[in-house]
Amino acid sequence: VFKTLRLLSASIFALCSLHLCIAEEPGENAIQEAISLLKTRLSEASSKEEKEKISEGIEALESQLPSTTSPLPSNDFLKSLDEKDFEEKLLAKVRYKSDTGELSLFYDFRSAKQLQDFEEAEDKTVQGRALILGGGESIKHRVKFKTMTVTGLLQINNVGGHHIVTTGKFGFGSSRLNGAYTHFFVFGGRESARTQDVLANRWTNKPQKFFLKIEEDRVSCGFGNQQLGKAITDTTLDHAGELIINGVNAPTAIGSLTISGKIDAEWAKKFLNK
Repeated sequence: VFKTLRLLSASIFALCSLHLCIAEEPGENAIQEAISLLKTRLSEASSKEEKEKISEGIEALESQLPSTTSPLPSNDFLKSLDEKDFEEKLLAKVRYKSDTGELSLFYDFRSAKQLQDFEEAEDKTVQGRALILGGGESIKHRVKFKTMTVTGLLQINNVGGHHIVTTGKFGFGSSRLNGAYTHFFVFGGRESARTQDVLANRWTNKPQKFFLKIEEDRVSCGFGNQQLGKAITDTTLDHAGELIINGVNAPTAIGSLTISGKIDAEWAKKFLNK
């Protein structure tokens, strides 16, 4: 009889504590006090049934407290991911190194479906395994990188402008000089480096291999056999950002595109809903 009374008493106390907390919407301290009282009763309980009832009351109260689970640090979060996480969200061929947080994306543009990995790409064209941008058109990739390396084939039909850039204020472009000549330049923020003047028609109207590489302390680029780079001295430039491809003044074609680098952890958490 006494055991039954103790069991009923503990159960009623637990339920009353829970309802009181919910009804009066007390702060966390009041809920913690109620939990402490129940834990004291739990230590004094003698029967299995009594302990189970009190434990249920404790769990019910603890469910009213905000979660104390801290988000994983950036490096630990990136290590918790695998290729399947990105394959479910992206249409590129994916490679991911969880130990370094480096993501590599490959686009052969066999299908226009791959453009779903880019923003506002509904009216863009894929033809002959290449992405075609009209003069003045641009397209932005959805993945945000801390560091970035972009490679592929790029056909520029008119020099003059920023051809491959990022939202982190990096990129490379060209300028027309005296009609027949041009120079290529790479930039990080307001600082840039440029090549010597070269004949413009050597680099237009045919695909050229290119690369843009954004490291923690250096940015470099190459187009055809022209290569150049510079140190990053602007401390506000702390990430590569998202890739943007520009059509500039005339149709531009890009194929065999690879985008790789260490991804931005905060972006990845939102993009992957984790």
